[in-house]
Amino acid sequence: FSLDALRSTVNAANEYVKARKHSLELINPGSSVLPYPNIVSASAAMAAVCEKIEVAFTSDTPILIRGEPGTGKTVLARTIHAYGNRKDQTFLKVNCAKIKPDETIGKLFASADGGSLFFADIQTLPLPLQEELLSILQTGCCKSGDGAPLAPMTARVLATSSEPLEDLAAAGAFNKELLQILEAGTV
Repeated sequence: FSLDALRSTVNAANEYVKARKHSLELINPGSSVLPYPNIVSASAAMAAVCEKIEVAFTSDTPILIRGEPGTGKTVLARTIHAYGNRKDQTFLKVNCAKIKPDETIGKLFASADGGSLFFADIQTLPLPLQEELLSILQTGCCKSGDGAPLAPMTARVLATSSEPLEDLAAAGAFNKELLQILEAGTV
């Protein structure tokens, strides 16, 4: 290495660090750290999403996260859990497209043990299980499916959908009452 080449490399690295710090300050004035490491919140729309999830951190209301495939709905769900009041509890992801109609939602609540129960692609949850989930959310109690008595529901529900649930509900493919409950906390 020549001394001039080394100076040039060091100067370029310094300019990169300055530019990176400046871009972070534009995204989050007064701070050199993004608010949530896995979420890029440079746009006004994403800043609004971050405000909504901050409200969700301390709420027990079920949260429905909508968006096109690949937009980071699972990242938002994990962020809500990680920064919320249940962060020290279980985060249980349920792939609704793979759950069998004869399974019991109550067992999932028992497994989540006071944490977050995340229903990925809830639009694919079979109708009988949508009805069971609705009953659990309405009553605050669930059955574990093994003949045990009703137990209080302690898990928080997070759900994602990449399809318009209103259209599915109108077509009878999604439970309208469940949709109303989930819409109370939409991101």
